[in-house]
Amino acid sequence: MECQYSLKELELVGFCGAACEVELVMYILENTDELQKITIDTRLPTKPKLRPLDEEHFETWDLEENKRRAWRLKDKIPPCIEFLCL
Repeated sequence: MECQYSLKELELVGFCGAACEVELVMYILENTDELQKITIDTRLPTKPKLRPLDEEHFETWDLEENKRRAWRLKDKIPPCIEFLCL
């Protein structure tokens, strides 16, 4: 089953670089034809600052490390799509 979406802008808030978040971005890239802009917001969207610690998450919110993880996505995003990291 082929599924194409006409999403033009994607904004992810509270990005910490978990595998599921990266997988979501890659899925959207593969299934949208009209995407023009991706904004990755690494700021903590809600309190508390501690998140569940397991394979997919990190014990504390490290803004600078989250930004580094977000910037690693840039190489996977086509140059025709604007990439913004906050």
